[in-house]
Amino acid sequence: MAYHISGVERGICFGGPLFCARDVMANHETIRKVECYRKELTKVMLLLGEIIRFHQMNMLMIQFIVSRINLRIRKRKRTAMRARHDLLDRIPAHIRHINRLVHTRGGNGLRDVSEL
Repeated sequence: MAYHISGVERGICFGGPLFCARDVMANHETIRKVECYRKELTKVMLLLGEIIRFHQMNMLMIQFIVSRINLRIRKRKRTAMRARHDLLDRIPAHIRHINRLVHTRGGNGLRDVSEL
């Protein structure tokens, strides 16, 4: 049997003596090209997976570093405010009255001495 597919004659034989070596060679060449393409595609996908994984690791490291910096800044602010209040608490009451404005812990920061 012979079929015409897009202008190319291919001999198809089902166990008979009619066997076309040209078609077998063409099929092997096509199979080889497809296998080569699959291998290249697999390599590209593996490389892409590694690139994405390294990018995710870099992003996690950056996020970790930024969070650590934020924690340090918050700690510094907390300790600075605590130290400022501790210093104000050490000032004797009679000297604090000399200054009209006094820092208070529970308030908004400054209060008038006359309100105390």
